[in-house]
Amino acid sequence: MLVIRDRIDRARGSDESGAVLITALVVFLVGFIISISIAGTVVFTIRANATNEGRGQAFIAAESGRDAAMAAIAAGACTVTGSGTDPAYTFALKSTQGDQPTSFTDAGLTSTCPTADSRFIVVESTGTAPDGATATVTATYPWQVFYPGQPGGTMAYFDGQFTATQSSYAGDLVVRSGDYNCNSTSTISGDLWLPTGTLYLSADCTIDGSVYARDGVYITSAKAKVTGSILAGGVVSITGNNTTIGGDVISNSSITINNKTSVGGNVKAGTTAAVTATVAGTVTQGLGTPAVFDPDLDRVFKMTKWLDLPVDRATYGSNVQWVLGPCNGSNIMSAATMALTGGATRVGVDYTACTGPVTVKLTGGPVQHDVLFLVPPTSKMSIAVTGSLTSLTMPQPQLFFIHGDAVLGNQQPDCVTGSSTDALQLPSTVQARMMLYTACGLGSTNGMSFNGQFYANYDGSAHWVHPSFTCQNMTWAPILGLSCKVKDAAANQPAPPPPVQQLGPLVTQRER
Repeated sequence: MLVIRDRIDRARGSDESGAVLITALVVFLVGFIISISIAGTVVFTIRANATNEGRGQAFIAAESGRDAAMAAIAAGACTVTGSGTDPAYTFALKSTQGDQPTSFTDAGLTSTCPTADSRFIVVESTGTAPDGATATVTATYPWQVFYPGQPGGTMAYFDGQFTATQSSYAGDLVVRSGDYNCNSTSTISGDLWLPTGTLYLSADCTIDGSVYARDGVYITSAKAKVTGSILAGGVVSITGNNTTIGGDVISNSSITINNKTSVGGNVKAGTTAAVTATVAGTVTQGLGTPAVFDPDLDRVFKMTKWLDLPVDRATYGSNVQWVLGPCNGSNIMSAATMALTGGATRVGVDYTACTGPVTVKLTGGPVQHDVLFLVPPTSKMSIAVTGSLTSLTMPQPQLFFIHGDAVLGNQQPDCVTGSSTDALQLPSTVQARMMLYTACGLGSTNGMSFNGQFYANYDGSAHWVHPSFTCQNMTWAPILGLSCKVKDAAANQPAPPPPVQQLGPLVTQRER
């Protein structure tokens, strides 16, 4: 029995040895499979990283081409195509006088460098990596055109709805679009320009300057007065009693002046002249086109176009000490009195981080330097100057209140949907020049004295009630240079200087 059991035990031991061998083989096979999988993953990752590196290098090269195109424009050496080798890129440039493009193939885009009439430029740049990978970027920029000494404020933009209501205005007045109707006692101390419309004087209005109208001039009031000359492209009809014209009356069409009017200069009609008035000079007719506008009305129309002002700090130049504006509407008078450091000569107050309505509050005191207040397009802007602003310096310091335009490059005011009309509160004493810029328009203001530049959209109704407005030259380099005279009053009356053209900030970029 013992012998049999021993043999059986030895037989069983042999069976267990085979099982161990099989187990070992299975373990080895599993490890081999895992090793192969890991190796495949590593190889895939290496290849993916190589591909990503190539695409990254291609994207960097494409942006280098974009930057090269923009640098050439900034340097005054624009080209519609270009290329580079280190890194490798090619670019093409187009411009448009129309709305903001959505792609590089828009119908309004042409392969030309920007001009004074351009509104947007688009550059498409393709970069190539050493491994042959490519990437393309398409970038859109607004093309900004500024006229040095550009007439600004009320004079430049009321969308044809400017109506003087027992008010006084000091500075040239440009009603850029539409007619001007003076139907109550008002005084304009400056020239009146109507580059697209007609003048109607139906009340005792005084224009202490000259009138330049593309179309007609109709004076029916009893005591209207123009101390300068009248130049019109259309009919001139003066039928009111006791009307006084200090200079010439010149028209490319017919002229009719009754015997209750006095003219201090000559009368020159392009066609017929029916004049029974007292004329100091001579009366001539049938001259064809005697009225010569200097500068021409097309130029005046362009140089008084709406300025699309952004709210990015870089647009407003260097030497600016920036501080954050309080979103809770607390007093920020310290910006006008703070000590300047680091070579700064002016202060910028940035409210663009605010998400709700913004109140720029100044409680009064001395204004010691120029200050710019930037309010985002998405916020309503309220300006509350609750105490007197004083200054010991001449010229008076400048305060710029800028409610940024919502759409850049289209040269028209764009107020964000849902944003209400802005508001202004001023004290009786303001010894500073102020510029109020708003694409949303301004609410009602009564009996207010304003000194500076008023640049606002028309929001549907006349809000200046009995205002006293004194235009002042204002400058914030490099983006603003606003004057109060359309043409120089010196001898020979030189034409306005040429426009300054420059790139605006990037508005869109697409990559593929």
